[in-house]
Amino acid sequence: MEVFAEVLLAGELTLLRYQHLFFAYRARDEMPLQVSFGREEVFIDGHVYVRDSKKHIGILNYLMSDCPELHPGMQKLGANEKQLTQLFEKYHQCRELPFLIPKEGKPWLSFDIGAALVMAPTWFRYGEYAEQDRHNFSNALFKTNFTPSFS
Repeated sequence: MEVFAEVLLAGELTLLRYQHLFFAYRARDEMPLQVSFGREEVFIDGHVYVRDSKKHIGILNYLMSDCPELHPGMQKLGANEKQLTQLFEKYHQCRELPFLIPKEGKPWLSFDIGAALVMAPTWFRYGEYAEQDRHNFSNALFKTNFTPSFS
């Protein structure tokens, strides 16, 4: 499958972003590796716990093995574009390799004001007691079948 990915840092070790996923691509590799930030289930004493996955640390340690001074900082690395880009920048500086950050000089966060049009389904629902005893009510509202409307 081919997709368009945004280049966050281009160099010997390129950082790509597609939607909320990050990929690292070394020039000599055939395919990029996903830098996974996910959640995993852990079974301890018969109980299931969910924790943040640490797979990205192993992948980054592998990719940046020739610059071991970066490894301690990877333990605290979050799943965000800015921290990953800064890590890849430090890697290239450590190895004294050229790199390019296409977004350099642009703000990491921006806001726009605009109008939005939203369509939402709306329906009327009444409690189970009204459904069961609807014939005992004199109000015609409870004897009516309602269909969803969109607003």
